[in-house]
Amino acid sequence: MSKKNLTPPTPSDKTNSFDNPDDCELVEIDGVKIKKTLAEEINADKTFTDNPDNHIVIKIFATMMKKLRTERHVTQESIGHYLGVGKSTISNYETTYSRPNIVHAYLIAEKLNASLDYMTGRVYNLRDSGTENSNRHIPIVEHIIYGKNPVSSDNIIDDMVLPCFNLTSGEFLGMIVPDNSMNRSEVKKGAIAIIRRQSEVTTGDIVLVATKDYGTVLRKVFVMDGGISLYPDATDPGYAPITLIFNTDKFEIIGRLSKLEMSL
Repeated sequence: MSKKNLTPPTPSDKTNSFDNPDDCELVEIDGVKIKKTLAEEINADKTFTDNPDNHIVIKIFATMMKKLRTERHVTQESIGHYLGVGKSTISNYETTYSRPNIVHAYLIAEKLNASLDYMTGRVYNLRDSGTENSNRHIPIVEHIIYGKNPVSSDNIIDDMVLPCFNLTSGEFLGMIVPDNSMNRSEVKKGAIAIIRRQSEVTTGDIVLVATKDYGTVLRKVFVMDGGISLYPDATDPGYAPITLIFNTDKFEIIGRLSKLEMSL
């Protein structure tokens, strides 16, 4: 299972995954240490180097970069960290104010789980690009405020990459578990709760609810006529149940706990 660290990799320790996982020989291109297999592919690709005046290719790349980044809730800061550059550099790439070198172009495509062929318009389907889209980028948030978009760009602190086969269909977000109110169910403070976005839940589900009066609560739900009750499952008896009434209390069901990751 793939996990993404909050602490970004630096250019000196960045590696890339290719067909042969045992091929770990590293070479350096433009100050970035990458696998030899990737270096050979980059050296053979003349998309950017042989077309210094090809503004169409650069424009397509910039458009696809912004499109995929937005769809997958990946921030400019996150890509910048991955490349070892600032947010302004990524912004300049997306506006074509400046162009990425070939190494940055490949690493941006890798970060967005695409191929350079797809991002420059040489193929029109992710499956044809050699990338089966087998991973999903899950936006990670630390806090959710009632009434606000939980995955707004200023609320996402990072993203986690998980294989698609580990998730059902639907939209997901990850949230850092804020307390130990569910620690007897192994949902412990600091873990990453992967939440499937849905407003309809069933009694016994562990759900994430944003409330006006109690903040964001991750508890086991009991669905009743006219409302819901949220029950803790904690070793600490100080956590009390919360009852919320529809059309009276201000709250929003964000979704249901789908799986748990111990860390980013």
